[in-house]
Amino acid sequence: MSYTLRAMLREAGSMLPTAAPAVAENVCTKTAFVEFLEYNEFELAMEQLEGLGESYKMPVRFWSLLLACAKIMELQTSAAYYERQIAACRNS
Repeated sequence: MSYTLRAMLREAGSMLPTAAPAVAENVCTKTAFVEFLEYNEFELAMEQLEGLGESYKMPVRFWSLLLACAKIMELQTSAAYYERQIAACRNS
């Protein structure tokens, strides 16, 4: 399971733009994401991606990967949020 989570989180992380986030007060960073992933802190890594994803216009695939991770970790609140993000992407 951890390989699958790691692979999905890594794929989502690779989708982030290289430019700095538009939201200056964002406390989430790619560095923190990598560190959490390295130490198998998958929920914290996912939260970093979520925060960064909110700063960019991310595609459905990004949110779908986070949704899959949240479901594996049985994080219903996060899963519901990612489902709303996916719906918003499809409706925009």
